[in-house]
Amino acid sequence: MIAASGAHHLLLSGPPGCGKTMLARRLPGIMPSMGPEERLEVLRVASVTGMTANIASQRPFRSPHHSVTSAGLVGGGRPLRPGEATCAHGGVLFLDEVGEFRRNAIESLRQALEEGRLSLVRAEGVMELPARFILVAATNPCPCGYWGSEQRGCRCSPPSVARYQERMSGPLMDRIDLQMMLDAPSSGQVLGADDSAAETSVAMRSRVEDARQLALDRQGCANGDLGARESLALAHGDQRINDFLCRALDGHLLSPRGLCRLLRVSRTIADLEAKAHLHLDHLVEAMTFRPANPLQSLASAA
Repeated sequence: MIAASGAHHLLLSGPPGCGKTMLARRLPGIMPSMGPEERLEVLRVASVTGMTANIASQRPFRSPHHSVTSAGLVGGGRPLRPGEATCAHGGVLFLDEVGEFRRNAIESLRQALEEGRLSLVRAEGVMELPARFILVAATNPCPCGYWGSEQRGCRCSPPSVARYQERMSGPLMDRIDLQMMLDAPSSGQVLGADDSAAETSVAMRSRVEDARQLALDRQGCANGDLGARESLALAHGDQRINDFLCRALDGHLLSPRGLCRLLRVSRTIADLEAKAHLHLDHLVEAMTFRPANPLQSLASAA
């Protein structure tokens, strides 16, 4: 719900069968309803690319194969054909096994992730294509897939795990606000699951729409689309939060870019709770969606 509410890009890491693909496919169903202008943009893209099935009522979901080229992701060819990033405009771009994608293909998404659009230089001039989507990247945590799992032991050596995870570094990871470690459910969890206690997609979507509207009323865009200056402004007014963030920065536990990511996610968590102001608890919860959590001791001391 945090990703859908704030339009935050998301990384899902976990073993095979833990539900990464299922979660990604469910995301469009809980995203806010499209407004008239956004719906028109999506329909325009659909008319060019030939996507017609349910596009008027459902947000796009695109899942390209890891062999896709840069042109396949961002567009190219003669005549120009939009790529997967534009086809996903208004919806979700799902990169399964993202570590298997070509590095240059991933890096070609940088402008779309930062600006929600693509500028393609052609002989006849620069072509502008819409490309505002939520990126969901999925990966195994190691070559065998079971590093960190409580259900099955990992067979990989520490160096091989480190090499595998290094493939996830770079410009893509710098633009992902949320990172989640998943694990496959145990047999007891599967057999004892109580579906009646689960929140329905309709209820989740209602909460997401309320949270998104709070952000739009406050700043005119989703929290995930805030720039660095606007993100830093979210922390103003609470001395405990400012002291905590200063200690984190001074101790090199948080980079300036990481600070902005943390504040954006914290603001979305506060919006889901319908809170007008950020509290330290919101930052603590946001820290659980980071690859490591070295800031927990700072939070308890603030």
